Amino acid sequence: MRPKVEEVVQRVTGRPTTDVAVVSPGEDLWLVFIGLSGNSMKPFSYNPLPRGAVRLPATAMDLYRQVDTAFVRAMQKGTAGEDDSRGYALSSDDPELRAKQLAMHDYAAQHEEVIRHVLRSSSPPD
Repeated sequence: MRPKVEEVVQRVTGRPTTDVAVVSPGEDLWLVFIGLSGNSMKPFSYNPLPRGAVRLPATAMDLYRQVDTAFVRAMQKGTAGEDDSRGYALSSDDPELRAKQLAMHDYAAQHEEVIRHVLRSSSPPD
């Protein structure tokens, strides 16, 4: 469907899309997001894909899996509300998820250089 949406938007607006995405806030509600470039938009190039074998430490991956598992449980319970008041996402109504998200945030704040190195160097996208 994306190519058709892009073609129609280009024909109607005379400008290409910057993004087309289907998103769901839940409860069987689906939204189609269509990004449009403004007149001041300038294309940019991406850095080359990394080719390194560096990985995050097992501790970081374990924290990530804990947050992911807690997030799925919160979604299943209907307690996946989000608090962005600190400038990053935290659960607003699931204490277990919020605690795990805060632990992951603390880990990231203490290991920023390691995380940046992995992001710059690791070839696997996960």
